[in-house]
Order: sequence, then structure tokens, then C-alpha cells
Amino acid sequence: MGEESRRYDSIQLLRAVAAVMVVVFHSKLAMSPADRELLWTWPGLTDFGDTGVSLFFVISGFIIANSVSRPRFSVCDFVWRRFMRLYPLYWMVMLVGLYAYNARNWFSADVESLGAAGMIKSFLIFPQKQFPFWNPGWSLEHELIFYAIAALIGPIFGLRVLALVMVSLWLVGYNLTFEWDYHLFADPQIYFAAGVLAYILRGRGWAVSFPVAVALLGFAYLCYYRVLPYSYTHAGVAFAFGCAALIVMLADLEQRWRVPRFVVTIGDASYSLYLWHWLVIPIAATGRGHLDGSPEVWRWIIVAASIAAALASYFTIERWTVKASRWERSRLLQPEYRPQEKCTKRTGRHG
Repeated sequence: MGEESRRYDSIQLLRAVAAVMVVVFHSKLAMSPADRELLWTWPGLTDFGDTGVSLFFVISGFIIANSVSRPRFSVCDFVWRRFMRLYPLYWMVMLVGLYAYNARNWFSADVESLGAAGMIKSFLIFPQKQFPFWNPGWSLEHELIFYAIAALIGPIFGLRVLALVMVSLWLVGYNLTFEWDYHLFADPQIYFAAGVLAYILRGRGWAVSFPVAVALLGFAYLCYYRVLPYSYTHAGVAFAFGCAALIVMLADLEQRWRVPRFVVTIGDASYSLYLWHWLVIPIAATGRGHLDGSPEVWRWIIVAASIAAALASYFTIERWTVKASRWERSRLLQPEYRPQEKCTKRTGRHG
């Protein structure tokens, strides 16, 4: 199978892991302060599950590196695919969220703090200082910045330069303070750089990448848990490149073992899971207010309900928008069909 068309099931595995990490981490938002005290602690999930978003950024770096390094790369094609990948489902989720705001007054604090301008920016996924109306959309703002940089630099200067640029942007943001930089010098740049590096190093054996992944991820979590006296910035950098090594390792291993189909399916639906779980949380909070039960059981009900909603969304909406984008794109690129005509002396060409 050619590199352009290769599907990495290991990437879908990591997408599933990242999305579930985020859902588990956010599940506590549906609980009262008293209930939160009764929740179990699941190391890496309930305390640092937000690093699932960081993992998403590394994965995105890998995937976009694959896209912009193709010999037949087209900016228009790239923009169209990215638009269809992000916006239709995001807009649908936002509309449902606005309905919930009008009907139940959910998310009212977000609407009031954003104002009309902020709501328009939220709809467009335009970078802004505060969280957008649909809070998970903050990461999509960073994604769009990376897409633009990758499309401008990757096809012309190559992936090594792209990775260097992303690291440089992160270093500028780390050393300088800006009142507002539209996320250009934000922390996620180092995660995107790590993903690009993972793509550059793909094909390296798991025997090399495995100890690197263990060492870097181990260091990161020891920093997160304050076992080692290093900052969260050091932990974040180690986590980024540890995830990159993990991607390289799993990409090599998947040639020897098959990722379970149901895990791949959850990975396919990870974008839906990432968006829809934000609606499941207030629904669960409402149910929790009327029904008894262990807070820990409710947490996993939220996770299960979020996955079910994501799968329904993927099979009924998301999968078809992706297919439709490919069909429309291929149809629009085809020359218009006309019945064959005879040559004319005037033009000397076929119609």
C-alpha cells in the first residue's frame, strides 16, 4: 500500500485513548463538590486526563505532515478537506448547544461572557482569548493555526523545516510574553512539532522507539506527580516527544498485530466524542440531581453515554460529511462532460 493511502489503525487507537481521557477528566463537571470527593482516582485519567488534548495535537502533527508532504499536494484540496473535517459537525453541535441554551439556559455563562462578537468567533473557530461557546473548540483554534502554517511551509520547504518552525514558535512564546498572539506562539506548537517529527521518523523499529517512549513519558508523569523537581513545561515537552516515540513504535508494531476493530471505530468517532461529550455532561448533571447512585457509577455512565452519542453521530453525520467532501471534490475537479463534436475550421479543436 502506498504511503499516501496508508491507514494507520494505531493512530485511531491513540485517538480513542485521547478522547476517552478527555471525557473521563471532564466527567467530574457533572458532579457536585460533595460527589467529587467520593470519586475514585484513576492515575493519568482523572487527574491528568486533559493531556489527552496534548496527545490529539501530536496526532494532528503526524497526520498533517502526511498530507502536506504528498507529491500531488494541493492547497485548495487541503483546505476543502480540513473544512469538511471540522466545520459541519462543529456547527451542528453548536446549534444543538444554542438550542439547549434557549430551552434549558445551559451554557448561559459562556454566552453572556462572549457577547455577539465572541459568539461569531466561536462559530468561525476564530482564535480568541477566552474559551469559545463550545468549550472544546479551543483546541480547534490551535489546529487551524497549525494547518495554515503547515500548508504554507511543508510543501515548499519540507517537513524538517516545518518541525523547526513549530519548535521556534514555541520557544518564542516560552521566552517572551505577548498581550495577544492569536495562538501563534502558544504551547501546542511543541506538540505539533513532535507529531511532525514522528512522521519524519516513521519506519524506525519499535525496539528503538519503545525505550524512548517509556523514558520520556515516564519522566513526564514523574514531573506531573511532583516526584521530580521539574516544571510542567519540562513535563509537557517530554510528554510531546514521548507521544511521538509512541506513535513511531505503534506504527511499526501494527504491521505485526491488528488493532481491535471496536477500538478503531471509537478512534474514527473520536472527533464526535470530543464534541458531543460536552453536551452529555449537563444532561448527566440534570439526571444526577433526580436520581441516586454512586458518583463513580455516574462517571462511567457519562463515558458510556458519550461514546454511544459519538458513534451515533459518526455513523449518521460525520462519516457522510467526509465521504461527501471527497465525492464533491472529485466531481468538481472532473472536466464537464460534453458530447463529442467535430472539429471546426475556426478553432481547430474538439469541443
